[in-house]
Amino acid sequence: MKKCKECGKDKNVEDFYKAYSSKDFYQSVCKECKAMIYAKMNNDEREKLDKYKVEYNKNYYEANKEKLSKIRKAKYIQRKKAFENISKENISKEK
Repeated sequence: MKKCKECGKDKNVEDFYKAYSSKDFYQSVCKECKAMIYAKMNNDEREKLDKYKVEYNKNYYEANKEKLSKIRKAKYIQRKKAFENISKENISKEK
């Protein structure tokens, strides 16, 4: 169970979009509230928001290239090790 920051209701985690950058891998706002928020926005506001996000991400990436590169490498190694462990477990189960 997870609490939505918008409506304050406790809901199942399936009612939240995934967000791999958060601690629990789910966004803080449920799908219903997220849909209502975006439905209220008009097209001009959405375009402004999209442009802002692109520009912000571009600037952040340029300012933090080395830091992001280290994080990506660390996550790659972590995923690779996890995949190898899963593969070894599956192979041992088959024998």
